[in-house]
Amino acid sequence: MAFWDKTDARIPEKVRDLSPERMLELVNFYEANKDRVATLEGDLNTTKQTLSNVETQFTETKNKLAQLEATVASQQPPKGEPDKPVQPGPTDWFEDPRKAFFEQVKPLADFSLGQGSQLAKMQLEQHLRENPGKYGDNYKLYRKFQKEISDLMSREALANQANPQAWLNAFSLIKGFHDEEISEARRVGDGEFFGEVASKGAASEPPKEDVITDKDKDLAKKYGVSATEVQAARKGLTIGDQPAKGF
Repeated sequence: MAFWDKTDARIPEKVRDLSPERMLELVNFYEANKDRVATLEGDLNTTKQTLSNVETQFTETKNKLAQLEATVASQQPPKGEPDKPVQPGPTDWFEDPRKAFFEQVKPLADFSLGQGSQLAKMQLEQHLRENPGKYGDNYKLYRKFQKEISDLMSREALANQANPQAWLNAFSLIKGFHDEEISEARRVGDGEFFGEVASKGAASEPPKEDVITDKDKDLAKKYGVSATEVQAARKGLTIGDQPAKGF
């Protein structure tokens, strides 16, 4: 039971109903822990200050990062305008004379090899004309598959393109790819496959007036003249202004 007047307004409401024993217990707890509470309060204040410092540093770092990003963005080229590759200049003769020499002669060498490629191709064509092979159709096959052979050689190094043997190897390789259809065309005599002009048939017989007939021969024997003379006389016959027919 409280030992003071509960109605006394000077007494805090929280302690009006406390008994003397409970009051003593609280006082003893406070006496025993007041130093510890003071220490905890100090630690709490220190923690708050540390957190405040960290937040300040974070804000400063965030602002610096934003400034750095803005600086980098301002130095980049506008979108849609990609960086143009830097074209390296010619090598200095004093720094690397061998590389500088190679750079100087490379265009001329490439041009020479390109001309050599055309010459090597012409040499292959001449070789196939002179060596038509067992069936005599090597050059015809070359003409038929010329595009495939040229496409194959275009993927070779320029040095190989200028080598006639490389062209012959390419011809043999492409010819081997088409071996079955070539064999079939040879078997059936398909001249169109080899690019041959189709024959227009046998030559038509000469007109009868150009042929010495049996009748011409009989008349020649009868009159003692040559059959050619009889033929010429027959061709010269006319009826009015038109040649005579049926004689």
